[in-house]
Amino acid sequence: MNPDLSTWLAAQVKTYAKQEQSVYLIYADLLRDMLRQACNASAPEASVEARAKTISSFAEKALRKRHKYDDPVHQLTDLCGARVITDTKEEVERICQFIRQSFKVDEANSDDKAVSLGASQFGYRSVHFVVQLLRESACRTDAEKAQEIGLERKAEIQVRTGLENAWARLAHDRIYKSPFKVPDSIQREMNRASALLEEADRDFTLILDSLERYSTSQAALATHSEAEIEINTLEMIYKNVAERGEQRQLALRISSVAKTLSDWQRVASTLGPFAKDQDGEVLRELGAAICRVNHKDMDSTEFRRGVSLLEQALALDPNVAASHACLGWSLEASDEKRAREHYSEAYRLKPENPYYLMTYLEFVQRQFGSDALLGPALDAAVEICRKHAQAGIEMPRAQFTEAKLLLLHKKPHAALAACARAVYTATLAGRSSLMDTLQHELRSVRRLAPAEAQGHRWLERLLLLAIAAHDSPARDNSWLSIRRLNFKQPIVLLGGSFDSEVASSQQS
Repeated sequence: MNPDLSTWLAAQVKTYAKQEQSVYLIYADLLRDMLRQACNASAPEASVEARAKTISSFAEKALRKRHKYDDPVHQLTDLCGARVITDTKEEVERICQFIRQSFKVDEANSDDKAVSLGASQFGYRSVHFVVQLLRESACRTDAEKAQEIGLERKAEIQVRTGLENAWARLAHDRIYKSPFKVPDSIQREMNRASALLEEADRDFTLILDSLERYSTSQAALATHSEAEIEINTLEMIYKNVAERGEQRQLALRISSVAKTLSDWQRVASTLGPFAKDQDGEVLRELGAAICRVNHKDMDSTEFRRGVSLLEQALALDPNVAASHACLGWSLEASDEKRAREHYSEAYRLKPENPYYLMTYLEFVQRQFGSDALLGPALDAAVEICRKHAQAGIEMPRAQFTEAKLLLLHKKPHAALAACARAVYTATLAGRSSLMDTLQHELRSVRRLAPAEAQGHRWLERLLLLAIAAHDSPARDNSWLSIRRLNFKQPIVLLGGSFDSEVASSQQS
C-alpha cells in the first residue's frame, strides 16, 4: 500500500476513534429517542434503529471513497444513521413530515428513491434524509446531548415500509453493491420479484386502511347502549391515566365511538382539553366536531373556530387526506371554490378512497362530458363501497356513495336499489342525525343532477319521501316540494324490486 495513503488512513481512523465516534454514539441515542416519539404518535408499530459507524466500517468507507473525500472524518454524512421501518406508505409520509419539521434537511443530498429510480428498478424505494439538528429541536429534546453534538454534524435517516426493507436487506446489496456484473437473467428475475413486492405493499396499505375503518366502525354496529358502555369504559380508564400522551390517545378512542353515535358535542368536549397539543389528528377531529355542532349557524364564532382548527391541522401536515376532506365539508356552503380545492387534494392524496372520489366528482363533474374514461375508477370505487357495506364499515355512507357512483356510471336501477338500502340502514340506526344525513344526501344528489336525468329524479324523490316520512309534523316542510309533488303525512310506502340484468337476459 502507498505509505502516504496508509498514513492518511491511520490519521483519519485515529481522529474518528478518539474524538468523533463517542459523539456519534450520543447522536444515535438522540435520533432514536426523537424518532421513537414521532412513531408513538404517527406509526405506533414502527421500528426504529440508530447506530454510529464502527471503526472498521469507517476505515473501509474512508479508503474506498478516498477519491471523493479528502477528510472523510469531517465530510461523511452517514457516520451516524437511523432507520424507521413502518407498516404502510402513509406512515412513511407522516414520519417524513416530522423529520422535515424537526431537523434541518440537506435537500441537495437527500432523496426519495421511489422518484429517483428508473422505471425498471422497482425495489429499493425508501426516503433518505441527510439532517442536522436545529436549535429549536435541540431545546425540545435532551439539551445536554444536543449541545455536545452541535449543529454542524450530519446524520442520515432512512424511512421505509417493511417490504421495502425486506427488499433492501435481501436483494439490493447483493445486486447494486455487487463487485461483479449481475447477469441480465438474474436482474430480470429480481425486477419481477420487486414489482410483486411493490404491488403487495400497496395491497397491505389498502387492507390496513380497511381494518382501521372496520375497528373504528364496530361501535356503529352495536346498539346505542353498547356504545355508551364502551364510552364509559374508556372514560373510566382515562381517569386512571396520568401521562398526557396516553390520555390523548384514549380521548381519540372515546371520540371515535362517540362519532358513530353522531354525538358531536361529546367529541368536542372530550378532545377540547388537547387542542393546544399540536396533534394533527386531535385538531382535525375537534375542528370537524365543532363544525358539525354549529353547522346551522356558519357565521357563528364557534363554527369559524372549528374551521380554524381544521386549517391548523392541515398546517401541521398538509398531506393528510382526511383533513382536506373535513375542511372541504366545512367550506361547502360558504366558499365552494376552496371546498372544491380541498376535495380535489383529498382525492389526489388518496385516489383509492371511494368517498374522496365521490366528493371530488360531486364538485367537478360538470367538467366531464362523458364518463368513458372514469368507468374503471367508478367500477373499482363501487366494489370497495360494497365490501365496506358487507363488513359494516362506513354505514350508511358506503351505500349512499355506491348509489351516487352508480348514478354517474349510468346505472339508474342499481343506483336506486343502493339508495333504498342506504335509507333503510340509516333508518334502522335510529339516530338523531337521521334527518341531517338524509338532507345531506339530497343536496349531494341535486348537485350531481344534470337536466332531466331520470335516475337522479328517482333518487331525489326517494330521499324526499324518506325525509317526509321521518320528519316531525311540527316542522316546516315547505322545502320538500319538488315540481308538482307535495307530500303530506301520513305516507305509506309499498316496495318491491327486481334484478334488471336477470330480466334483460330472460327477455333475450
